[in-house]
Amino acid sequence: MTRAEWVRSQIRSPWHWGSMLALWGLGYYTLGWAGRGHMTAAMAGWGLFLLVETAPMLWTMLAFAGAMLFLSRIFPPAAIIFLIIGIVFFILRIRYVIQNAQLLASGFLVYLVYYHLFADHMHLGGKLVEACYKLVTLNHLFALSWQLRHFLAYLAILLAAGLPVLLVHLFLWMAYRKGYESRNALTVLFGLPLVVISFLLPFLKILGAFDGAAFTDAGHGGHMAPDGFHGTGDGYAPTGDHPVPVHHVNGYFRSTPGGGTTYVHPHVATNPDGILENNLSYHGPHPQPGLADAPHAPAGAGHTVQGPNVDTVPGLGKEKKEKEL
Repeated sequence: MTRAEWVRSQIRSPWHWGSMLALWGLGYYTLGWAGRGHMTAAMAGWGLFLLVETAPMLWTMLAFAGAMLFLSRIFPPAAIIFLIIGIVFFILRIRYVIQNAQLLASGFLVYLVYYHLFADHMHLGGKLVEACYKLVTLNHLFALSWQLRHFLAYLAILLAAGLPVLLVHLFLWMAYRKGYESRNALTVLFGLPLVVISFLLPFLKILGAFDGAAFTDAGHGGHMAPDGFHGTGDGYAPTGDHPVPVHHVNGYFRSTPGGGTTYVHPHVATNPDGILENNLSYHGPHPQPGLADAPHAPAGAGHTVQGPNVDTVPGLGKEKKEKEL
């Protein structure tokens, strides 16, 4: 098959002419009716069009993101492996951009053209329709009936909507000459936003996997979050006669004495200052063994004492634990 025959076969493919007709119809509807209270329907149509055109790339991204999220939940230490995978995919995406640079640049121009047509309440789009109306009416050179002028107005909108489609057709024709198949060319041309997201997606998922999972101290039995104590001390919870500085603890995984793993939900805890009465669960001194009449100072009365650091109480973010995984 010669190059000319290949180009003709791709232009005649259902994906090419079907996409061109859909793009023309969406442009016609947006220019003619979106400004009359139909903007939501127009946006829904454009969203559906882009979903169909970029479906292969979108499904691949969703499958990859879902697999990473699932594996990071059932096996948190795998975040290191995901980091390596993310770097590999990042390099592959760079290669993908280099190989499809011309078509991606064409897609950027297409998005730019349609953005300027429809932005600012379709100011530029309205001017284009007005120019097309002057063209089809020969700048009102002849007196026309009302019915004919009404018909020519619709024709002007069709012409204005078709001009960007011709630009898209030209870009696709150039891609076909380079050996692109119609389906792949359309995916690359309209998939520029997904390409940008794909550069960030692996690392975003990796950060989500690291959050409270990969760096949790497996032998730690306290209530410290995986990222350590954090908080400015600006938060206070009233307990008795004085406020207690508190901070928020992110959810994290921890090991149990039996060798299992539990998940601790996010909660509010007191700052680890070593003062017993600053614990949210402190409700006054406990009776000390000794003589009944012997006075004794309240526990932790103004002194730093070493004791169990119970950081949570009901109503202020009590720690919740699930069953052992």
